[in-house]
Amino acid sequence: MILGITGSFGSGKTTLSKMFEKYGFWIVDADKISHDILDRNKKVATKIAKEFGNIILDSNKKISREKLADIVFADDSALKKLNLIMHAFIIKEIKKKIAAIKKENKKLKKKDSRIIIDAPLLLETDSKHLVEKVVVVKTDFKVIESRALIRGVSKKRITQIILNQMPIEEKIKLADFVIDNSGSLEKSREQVGYVVNQLLHSADKLKD
Repeated sequence: MILGITGSFGSGKTTLSKMFEKYGFWIVDADKISHDILDRNKKVATKIAKEFGNIILDSNKKISREKLADIVFADDSALKKLNLIMHAFIIKEIKKKIAAIKKENKKLKKKDSRIIIDAPLLLETDSKHLVEKVVVVKTDFKVIESRALIRGVSKKRITQIILNQMPIEEKIKLADFVIDNSGSLEKSREQVGYVVNQLLHSADKLKD
Protein backbone atom coordinates (compact mmCIF):
# COMPACT_ATOMS: atom_id res chain seq x y z
CA MET A 1 0.00 0.00 0.00
CA ILE A 2 1.73 3.15 -1.21
CA LEU A 3 0.06 6.52 -0.69
CA GLY A 4 1.16 9.86 -2.04
CA ILE A 5 0.37 12.90 0.07
CA THR A 6 0.54 16.34 -1.49
CA GLY A 7 -0.95 19.82 -1.32
CA SER A 8 -0.01 23.47 -1.38
CA PHE A 9 3.09 24.79 0.37
CA GLY A 10 2.48 25.03 4.11
CA SER A 11 -0.67 22.91 4.04
CA GLY A 12 0.64 20.56 6.75
CA LYS A 13 1.58 17.47 4.73
CA THR A 14 4.42 16.54 7.08
CA THR A 15 2.18 16.77 10.15
CA LEU A 16 -0.41 14.52 8.49
CA SER A 17 2.28 12.07 7.35
CA LYS A 18 3.25 11.60 10.98
CA MET A 19 -0.38 10.83 11.77
CA PHE A 20 -0.31 8.09 9.13
CA GLU A 21 2.92 6.83 10.70
CA LYS A 22 0.94 5.85 13.79
CA TYR A 23 -1.04 3.43 11.60
CA GLY A 24 2.14 1.65 10.57
CA PHE A 25 3.08 3.72 7.53
CA TRP A 26 6.72 4.35 6.69
CA ILE A 27 7.37 7.92 5.56
CA VAL A 28 9.37 8.75 2.44
CA ASP A 29 9.96 12.52 2.50
CA ALA A 30 10.64 13.88 -1.00
CA ASP A 31 11.67 17.29 0.37
CA LYS A 32 14.31 15.70 2.60
CA ILE A 33 15.54 13.61 -0.32
CA SER A 34 15.79 16.77 -2.43
CA HIS A 35 17.80 18.56 0.26
CA ASP A 36 20.13 15.58 0.69
CA ILE A 37 20.76 15.46 -3.06
CA LEU A 38 21.58 19.17 -3.18
CA ASP A 39 23.94 18.84 -0.21
CA ARG A 40 25.69 15.58 -1.08
CA ASN A 41 25.40 14.74 -4.76
CA LYS A 42 28.33 16.43 -6.51
CA LYS A 43 27.04 15.50 -9.96
CA VAL A 44 23.74 17.32 -9.33
CA ALA A 45 25.45 20.28 -7.65
CA THR A 46 27.76 20.70 -10.64
CA LYS A 47 24.84 20.62 -13.09
CA ILE A 48 22.88 23.19 -11.07
CA ALA A 49 25.86 25.50 -10.61
CA LYS A 50 26.54 25.31 -14.34
CA GLU A 51 22.92 26.17 -15.10
CA PHE A 52 22.46 29.01 -12.60
CA GLY A 53 26.00 30.27 -12.06
CA ASN A 54 28.22 30.85 -9.01
CA ILE A 55 25.67 33.32 -7.64
CA ILE A 56 23.89 30.39 -5.98
CA LEU A 57 26.99 29.24 -4.05
CA ASP A 58 27.72 30.08 -0.43
CA SER A 59 31.12 31.01 1.07
CA ASN A 60 32.06 27.30 1.16
CA LYS A 61 31.33 26.91 -2.56
CA LYS A 62 28.27 24.80 -1.80
CA ILE A 63 24.78 25.43 -3.14
CA SER A 64 22.81 27.83 -0.96
CA ARG A 65 19.18 26.67 -0.99
CA GLU A 66 18.08 30.20 -0.05
CA LYS A 67 19.96 31.81 -2.97
CA LEU A 68 18.68 29.16 -5.35
CA ALA A 69 15.12 29.67 -4.11
CA ASP A 70 15.41 33.43 -4.69
CA ILE A 71 16.06 32.69 -8.36
CA VAL A 72 13.67 29.84 -9.12
CA PHE A 73 10.62 31.15 -7.28
CA ALA A 74 10.90 34.47 -9.09
CA ASP A 75 11.16 32.83 -12.52
CA ASP A 76 8.90 30.00 -13.65
CA SER A 77 11.30 28.90 -16.41
CA ALA A 78 14.17 28.69 -13.90
CA LEU A 79 12.06 26.51 -11.60
CA LYS A 80 11.24 24.19 -14.49
CA LYS A 81 14.95 23.88 -15.30
CA LEU A 82 15.75 23.02 -11.68
CA ASN A 83 12.96 20.42 -11.51
CA LEU A 84 14.19 18.90 -14.76
CA ILE A 85 17.67 18.46 -13.28
CA MET A 86 16.45 17.15 -9.91
CA HIS A 87 13.50 14.99 -10.92
CA ALA A 88 15.29 11.83 -12.09
CA PHE A 89 17.58 11.80 -9.04
CA ILE A 90 14.66 12.26 -6.62
CA ILE A 91 12.61 9.50 -8.27
CA LYS A 92 15.60 7.15 -8.14
CA GLU A 93 16.05 7.79 -4.39
CA ILE A 94 12.34 7.36 -3.69
CA LYS A 95 12.37 3.99 -5.46
CA LYS A 96 15.46 2.93 -3.49
CA LYS A 97 13.76 3.83 -0.20
CA ILE A 98 10.59 1.95 -1.17
CA ALA A 99 12.67 -1.14 -2.01
CA ALA A 100 14.55 -0.86 1.30
CA ILE A 101 11.29 -0.59 3.27
CA LYS A 102 9.83 -3.65 1.54
CA LYS A 103 13.03 -5.58 2.22
CA GLU A 104 12.94 -4.58 5.90
CA ASN A 105 9.28 -5.57 6.22
CA LYS A 106 10.00 -8.92 4.62
CA LYS A 107 12.81 -9.42 7.11
CA LEU A 108 10.38 -8.58 9.93
CA LYS A 109 7.86 -11.01 8.37
CA LYS A 110 5.21 -8.31 7.99
CA LYS A 111 2.41 -9.18 5.58
CA ASP A 112 2.28 -5.79 3.91
CA SER A 113 4.29 -2.61 3.47
CA ARG A 114 2.46 0.61 4.24
CA ILE A 115 4.31 3.55 2.74
CA ILE A 116 3.41 7.20 2.42
CA ILE A 117 5.34 9.44 0.05
CA ASP A 118 5.26 13.07 1.20
CA ALA A 119 5.83 14.97 -2.05
CA PRO A 120 4.86 18.62 -2.64
CA LEU A 121 5.30 18.20 -6.42
CA LEU A 122 3.83 14.71 -6.73
CA LEU A 123 1.35 15.85 -9.39
CA GLU A 124 3.33 18.71 -10.97
CA THR A 125 6.23 16.39 -11.84
CA ASP A 126 3.98 13.55 -13.04
CA SER A 127 5.15 11.22 -10.27
CA LYS A 128 1.70 9.80 -9.63
CA HIS A 129 2.82 6.46 -11.08
CA LEU A 130 4.84 5.87 -7.90
CA VAL A 131 1.74 5.62 -5.71
CA GLU A 132 -1.51 3.67 -5.60
CA LYS A 133 -3.67 6.40 -4.09
CA VAL A 134 -3.30 10.18 -3.78
CA VAL A 135 -4.18 12.15 -0.66
CA VAL A 136 -4.47 15.90 -1.23
CA VAL A 137 -4.28 18.21 1.78
CA LYS A 138 -6.25 21.43 1.45
CA THR A 139 -5.78 24.29 3.88
CA ASP A 140 -7.16 27.84 3.95
CA PHE A 141 -4.61 30.34 2.66
CA LYS A 142 -4.83 32.44 5.85
CA VAL A 143 -3.91 29.36 7.88
CA ILE A 144 -1.03 28.53 5.51
CA GLU A 145 0.24 32.10 5.74
CA SER A 146 0.11 32.27 9.53
CA ARG A 147 1.91 28.92 9.92
CA ALA A 148 4.60 29.89 7.39
CA LEU A 149 5.17 33.30 8.96
CA ILE A 150 5.79 31.61 12.31
CA ARG A 151 8.47 29.51 10.57
CA GLY A 152 10.11 32.71 9.33
CA VAL A 153 8.96 32.54 5.68
CA SER A 154 8.17 35.97 4.23
CA LYS A 155 4.77 36.79 2.72
CA LYS A 156 6.47 37.38 -0.62
CA ARG A 157 8.10 33.92 -0.60
CA ILE A 158 4.84 32.24 0.44
CA THR A 159 3.03 33.79 -2.51
CA GLN A 160 5.87 32.97 -4.93
CA ILE A 161 5.94 29.30 -3.94
CA ILE A 162 2.18 28.79 -4.08
CA LEU A 163 1.87 30.54 -7.46
CA ASN A 164 4.51 28.17 -8.86
CA GLN A 165 2.57 25.10 -7.74
CA MET A 166 -0.47 23.50 -9.34
CA PRO A 167 -3.63 25.20 -8.01
CA ILE A 168 -5.13 23.23 -5.15
CA GLU A 169 -8.43 22.95 -7.07
CA GLU A 170 -6.62 21.07 -9.83
CA LYS A 171 -4.88 18.79 -7.34
CA ILE A 172 -8.20 17.94 -5.72
CA LYS A 173 -9.54 16.75 -9.09
CA LEU A 174 -6.73 14.18 -9.17
CA ALA A 175 -7.17 13.07 -5.55
CA ASP A 176 -8.52 9.79 -4.22
CA PHE A 177 -8.90 11.39 -0.79
CA VAL A 178 -8.99 15.01 0.38
CA ILE A 179 -8.13 16.05 3.94
CA ASP A 180 -9.02 19.53 5.17
CA ASN A 181 -6.22 20.61 7.50
CA SER A 182 -7.56 24.09 8.23
CA GLY A 183 -8.95 23.19 11.64
CA SER A 184 -7.72 21.46 14.77
CA LEU A 185 -5.24 18.59 14.90
CA GLU A 186 -8.02 16.41 16.30
CA LYS A 187 -10.17 17.00 13.21
CA SER A 188 -7.21 16.16 11.00
CA ARG A 189 -6.56 12.94 12.98
CA GLU A 190 -10.19 11.93 12.47
CA GLN A 191 -9.85 12.42 8.70
CA VAL A 192 -6.60 10.45 8.59
CA GLY A 193 -8.31 7.63 10.50
CA TYR A 194 -11.17 7.67 8.00
CA VAL A 195 -8.75 7.41 5.05
CA VAL A 196 -6.89 4.50 6.65
CA ASN A 197 -10.15 2.67 7.40
CA GLN A 198 -11.29 3.13 3.80
CA LEU A 199 -7.99 1.79 2.50
CA LEU A 200 -8.01 -1.23 4.80
CA HIS A 201 -11.64 -1.95 3.89
CA SER A 202 -10.77 -1.83 0.18
CA ALA A 203 -7.76 -4.09 0.76
CA ASP A 204 -9.93 -6.63 2.58
CA LYS A 205 -12.45 -6.63 -0.28
CA LEU A 206 -9.66 -7.30 -2.78
CA LYS A 207 -8.48 -10.27 -0.68
CA ASP A 208 -12.00 -11.68 -0.66
